[in-house]
Amino acid sequence: MVAFHMPSIRAQASVETITVFGISMLIVLAFMVSGLNMMSDSSRLQQENDAYNSAHDLATAADEVYSQGEGASKTVLIKLPASTVFDTNLTYIGKPENQSSNASAESRIVMINYGTGETNALANEPISGSFPSARGNYRMKVVSRGNYVAIYPSLVEISQYSVHASMAQNETRQYELDFYRISGEQVNVTITSGWAFSDVNCTVSSSAFSPEPGGTTITVSISASSTASGFYSSTLHVNATATSGATETILLPVNVDVQGG
Repeated sequence: MVAFHMPSIRAQASVETITVFGISMLIVLAFMVSGLNMMSDSSRLQQENDAYNSAHDLATAADEVYSQGEGASKTVLIKLPASTVFDTNLTYIGKPENQSSNASAESRIVMINYGTGETNALANEPISGSFPSARGNYRMKVVSRGNYVAIYPSLVEISQYSVHASMAQNETRQYELDFYRISGEQVNVTITSGWAFSDVNCTVSSSAFSPEPGGTTITVSISASSTASGFYSSTLHVNATATSGATETILLPVNVDVQGG
């Protein structure tokens, strides 16, 4: 006679436990995959929104300062997403780099390519400028130049954007300017002057420095000789360069009125 042995209750319970565990793991895995897909979709949507808002905020600001006239300016905070394609033919202000300067194609576009797509905004006037070359949050300067609008990264701020001195002959006056780094990157600043008057001298305490977020003070010294008389005007050129290569140039007028004897 052949004997048949039924599986033990313990063995059957083990099989059921393994089966339940396997099903549970599959369910957990399904939820994980679904969660990762949702996170991916959310991240992609956020990057699309960041690119869209950045492009349209710059175009809107360009229209605003252009309508206000030459010299009007505005600072706009933008966010370039991690997927931004930093190719000046794909992400640009005005027109792509490979478009010739005399081409009749559009030069009013703010274009941001973010890998999975692109977004753009159209200004009502010609615009020119450049984006930073790395992802992140940036302050962009939007300035009306009369017949067009310039848009570029704002790297530093100055406590005042001009120096006006009214003085007597044989007198020296000093003016303090505070430079603040507003970029998240290190910024190097150089100051050059086209001052070419012999009877009035204008110097700066430091012509090359790296401003701190809390401010770095530079002193402008103006001295009038005994022969100086009348009005003198020139410009200090403030050139800022970030580690990413982004640049900003600020023209700082210096006007001196010397009361002659």
